[in-house]
Amino acid sequence: LDHIRIYWSVYNRHHTIQFHLCMGCGAAYTKQQSESYDVRLEYSTDYGQTWDLVQEECLPSSSECSQTLVSSQYSSSLFKQWRRLTVQLTPTAVSNNTQIRWRQPESGSEVKWAIDDLYFGVRCPASCHGHGRCTATNGQYQGFVCDGNSDGKSCAKSFIYNNQTYHNCTRDGRETIDNQLWCATTENYDLDRQWGYCICGVCQCDSGYAGKSCKTVTRALPQFFN
Repeated sequence: LDHIRIYWSVYNRHHTIQFHLCMGCGAAYTKQQSESYDVRLEYSTDYGQTWDLVQEECLPSSSECSQTLVSSQYSSSLFKQWRRLTVQLTPTAVSNNTQIRWRQPESGSEVKWAIDDLYFGVRCPASCHGHGRCTATNGQYQGFVCDGNSDGKSCAKSFIYNNQTYHNCTRDGRETIDNQLWCATTENYDLDRQWGYCICGVCQCDSGYAGKSCKTVTRALPQFFN
């Protein structure tokens, strides 16, 4: 088996793919193992006829890049131990027909690679600052919002949207955009335009970190004495 393919029927630009990847771990050393090989994370929006990298490399030195993006083509020389990866969907990968696959372009019977802890869903707050794993909320509102423009504030107890009063999260107004539950974070969305998504990814922090986005360091820092 040289690839793993997964199909999701609903995508939006706020979704994240997070997983652990290991290449060659646990395999007996062979000459083939000593040679570098790649695993590609790819997507297709035409039922698997054509495939592209989920994320192309993009460097700030390029006029087309506003931030640094690492390619979703991974080399075995960098993944001899389990490593966690978080990849944001690009606009071109967003569709109702999107398929995702991990593929080794040149397969070999002695080459081994695996993925684990796969998460696909609304991105976690600040991507857990790189110190935690995203987990699903199982469709339950967690008391704070993500994305939107409210910086993680909680939903208002009730809010006005389009001259109607709401007491719970709603999909109204987003049916043709992404059909996600959202709420206003002030009492009048029509005036303030403050909002966020209700169903968010939740960070499961690594040891030594805490907080909603795993930003708080809880482990003791090393002390140096003269």
